[in-house]
Amino acid sequence: MNGELDNGQGTPGTSFSGSQSFSYGGGTLTLTVAGPGQFFFNSSNGRLTVRGGTSATNITVKTTAGSLDNFDIVTNDDASLGNVTFQSTVGGDSDLIVDGNIANLVYTNFNGTGGIILGGDLTSATFANMSGGSLTARNAP
Repeated sequence: MNGELDNGQGTPGTSFSGSQSFSYGGGTLTLTVAGPGQFFFNSSNGRLTVRGGTSATNITVKTTAGSLDNFDIVTNDDASLGNVTFQSTVGGDSDLIVDGNIANLVYTNFNGTGGIILGGDLTSATFANMSGGSLTARNAP
């Protein structure tokens, strides 16, 4: 198990569902979530925590700032995600850490130093540009 996965203890941020906007990174960050799971955002460290996500859990991320820097999505043990879409450039030390699978991953631009780390499979991935960071999965296209 990856040491950065959520351990399921406590409340790791503000609990929300549906679409919620937060002040983060010099702009307005809008997180839209659908499907199974519990969702928490911590604006002090830029971390979206997903507990109990499945292949039917979908997440869309966008910001009004020019780039979304130092933003992380982490799941708990054995969680998976369906569609994960970033509608803004992602930079800095931004990470996507999922213990299970992701069905469909879409980044506008990924140019940070962070990593996309999956314990399971990545079925489909689309990057308009990937000029930094890394992608690790059991199987990836």
